[in-house]
Parts: sequence; structure tokens; C-alpha cells
Amino acid sequence: MASVGLRLLIAGGVLALLFHRIPAGEVWAVLRSARPELVSLGIGITVLNELLIAHRLRLLTAAHHLEASTRGILSINLATRFYALGLPGGNALGMALRIHRIVRGSGRYADVVVCVLLDRLATTGAMTLFGLVFALLDHHPVPIMIPAVLSGATLVLATGYIVVLWRPGWSFIAPIWRRLERRLPSRITALRQSTRRVEHPLALTLAAWSLSMVVHVLGVTTFWIVARAIGVEVSALALAWIRSTALLAATLPVTIAGLGVREGILVALLVGLGVPDSPALAFSLLLFATTTLAMGIVGAVVELVQSRSGRFA
Repeated sequence: MASVGLRLLIAGGVLALLFHRIPAGEVWAVLRSARPELVSLGIGITVLNELLIAHRLRLLTAAHHLEASTRGILSINLATRFYALGLPGGNALGMALRIHRIVRGSGRYADVVVCVLLDRLATTGAMTLFGLVFALLDHHPVPIMIPAVLSGATLVLATGYIVVLWRPGWSFIAPIWRRLERRLPSRITALRQSTRRVEHPLALTLAAWSLSMVVHVLGVTTFWIVARAIGVEVSALALAWIRSTALLAATLPVTIAGLGVREGILVALLVGLGVPDSPALAFSLLLFATTTLAMGIVGAVVELVQSRSGRFA
């Protein structure tokens, strides 16, 4: 995993390359033209999405008979947005922080690990499936690698979800668990016991993945609103697969909060659809500010308030 310095170097290098090819003055001019009411609406939808994301994890914890409120999980998730802006680890750090905060002295680490892992697999798997469907429906030319990558990622993530939520009656999964048990016997046994606490796995899966789809619909809506805020004309259909591709790449822990990687991919894909390079880069930067940075700032406020009150969610 890359250190903070290396991640900053990679992010800075990608952004420097972009600004070397695209005049910063033109990008700034586009950003200055942004309609504040639409930017504010985009931030509002992002906050709503954070609430739905917290509720999804709440459904998973409730299925494991864990005490965790949607409000408490929301506070935890916002805190992870803040720490992910500058600390190494990216998504791994976020998952570790969620696990530590949700456990809260109960000692049920295996249950919480399963919940957080299922939550991550559900949201990312639904995202790649969502993007794949719209890439296939889009009448614009879509680079052949996009459907290939999204379909492969969806298959891997869905398989991972099924393996984690394995039930004794699902014989086709048993060999995988037996191999894992030989390598990590005590830990895998604890995880298997945790998954068996879920009384209705199929209903839970349907609820988690359906809620994830709603989250991604709202995410695409935010993309579309931010695009309109600076006059970028791209269909919601195209933005759906562009968003999934960019966010999937941004999960790689090679830069700070995916900065640079996400912008480079967004610019390349938007330019390929005929968007001028300056508005394309401005769009990617405004998205970062509206979603990642804004939620990180909110998370910092939450952490400050909770630290002064001497408690954490």
C-alpha cells in the first residue's frame, strides 16, 4: 500500500499532467461560472445518499442482532470520509474505523467485520452492475474495455458477497470455505458462525442491493446536476457508466481519496464524448468538492463535536 507521500506524489503528478495540457485559467473560468443553487442541490443529494448508505449498514447490523442506530452509523461514515482525505489506507482505513466504532466494546468483531464487508461488496457490486447496464444501453460509442471491466468486477463482487453470506445448504460454496479454514481456522470459523446468525439471507441481500441501486441513482443525479451547473451537456445514461468506471478506479489505494485517478478518467471519458477538455476537468474538480471534500468537512465537524463531548458514535 502506498505511503501518504507517495500517494500525494501520484495525485499531484496526474493533476500536474492534466493542468499542463489544459490551461488552469480556462478551468478556473468554468468553475467561476458554476450555478451555486445547483452545486448546493448536489451537496444536499450527497447528504441524503450518506443517510441511505448508513441505513443500509444498519439493516446488515440488525440482521446480525447488533445494536447500531442509523444516526450513529451516519456519524461513523462521515468521520471516515474525513480521515480518508489525508490518511493512508483509503477504503481499508474506512472499513477498519467503521469496525472499531461499531463494535463499541461488545467484542463481536466477527459480526461487525461480516456486516462491513457485506456492505462494501453490496455497494461496489451494485455500482458496477448499474454502470454495466447503462453502458450496454447507451447509444453513444462506449470503449470496449468499459463493459469488460464492469462485468468482470460485478462477477467478482457478487461472488464475494455470496461466499461471505454462505449458508450450510449451499454446497457449491463449501469447498471455498474449507480451503479458507485450513489457512485461518479460528478466524474463518468465527466468520461462518456470524453469517449463520442471519435468518433471511436472500431478503437481506435483496434489501441491501436494492438500496444500493437507489444510492447509485442519486449518485448519477448528483453527477448530472453538477454537470448542468457548469454547462456540461452529457446524458444521464452516459454519466451512469462514466461514474461507475471512475469510482471503481478511485477505490485503488494509489492516491489520496482517489484524487487524480478519478479526474484523469473522467476527463478522458468526457472528452471522448465530445466535451471540451477545460469543462471536463472543471467538472471532475467540482465533483470532488461537492461530494468527497464536502462530506469530509462535515465529517471533521462531527469528529470535533464528538471529541469535545467526550464520546464517539
